[in-house]
Amino acid sequence: MTSKSDTLIEVKDLSVHFPIKTRKLFKTEAQMLRAVDGVSFDIKRGETVGLVGESGSGKTTVGRAILRAIDPTDGEVIFHRKNKGDIDLAHASEAELRKVRSKMNMAFSEGGGGIKVHTLAGDLLRAFRPEMSLVFQDPYSSLNPRMTVRDIIAEPLVAAGKIKDREKIDARVREIAARCKLNLEHLRRFPHAFSGGQRQRICIARALVSKPKFVVCDESVSALDVSIQAEIVNLLKDLQDEMGVSFLFIAHDLSVVAQMSHRVAVLYVGKFVEYAPTEKLFFAPKHPYTHALLSAIPTADPDASYDPIRLQGEIPNPLAAPSGCRFHTRCPFAKERCSAEQPDWREIEPEHFVACHYAEDFDFSRS
Repeated sequence: MTSKSDTLIEVKDLSVHFPIKTRKLFKTEAQMLRAVDGVSFDIKRGETVGLVGESGSGKTTVGRAILRAIDPTDGEVIFHRKNKGDIDLAHASEAELRKVRSKMNMAFSEGGGGIKVHTLAGDLLRAFRPEMSLVFQDPYSSLNPRMTVRDIIAEPLVAAGKIKDREKIDARVREIAARCKLNLEHLRRFPHAFSGGQRQRICIARALVSKPKFVVCDESVSALDVSIQAEIVNLLKDLQDEMGVSFLFIAHDLSVVAQMSHRVAVLYVGKFVEYAPTEKLFFAPKHPYTHALLSAIPTADPDASYDPIRLQGEIPNPLAAPSGCRFHTRCPFAKERCSAEQPDWREIEPEHFVACHYAEDFDFSRS
């Protein structure tokens, strides 16, 4: 999709399946819930990729699988360094492991190759974790009420053991707090003393204190009111410019995604249906599902017409996903081929990927 020199995170055929046991009258049946089913994409250095889709489509599962908060069932997650080449830590010799462990315990190095994150385990995974981080959805429940803001922000440094000197930890905490618009007085307080927007700033500071190169923002502004949302989005963009961090921005609000993201991926029942630069996806979508999502964005103009596309039915159960194209049960343009044959994931224009048999036949351009 992009050159390896520009790519930070490369995801190949990522799948996350959960075994589910359902109890029936006199027996128990085992089923497989395919939360994420073979998604592929990449994230460039200093780029924000938006991830959108209805509730239950698998957005959070994608983010957590990349971070190894949950283990992927199949596929690859590769964290690229500046130079080409992959390091398969699962099959490296002991000498190679010692060398790589030493590199990962240091600050991010521009040398070396890509690390296959999906193979990491034990000490190697713990050593690698500071390179990637997460901003949680709820700024209230994700902060320990018994810890001061200083201790909350410093916790990733203490857990990783990257900095052992307390004075250096305090200096790093003050530095990132200042970047997140928190002052010294705030560091002595407890989370209950802050508003929702201030708590989210604390969460962002905690996520960035270890200087990660990649951060997953999981609905990080959905619990905030509109004015505070704008502040947090602007803060994230400023921090991205200053620190060069890449974001996977998971959200339901497409207007926020449009403001924040360079490229956008659309997920439906565990599969990508479209992935394109933000302007292309918003003004010239090629998939009927993307078109339906975009039609539901409200406008601030009271005189503008508002006629969202009302999809029939509910999002399918991932325990029993439809055959062929997963969207065919709700698609107003579905044909017989759609229910029988799964569409290929293909590039129909430069950097514009879609999974639809008839994408070239649609013109959903918006002015």
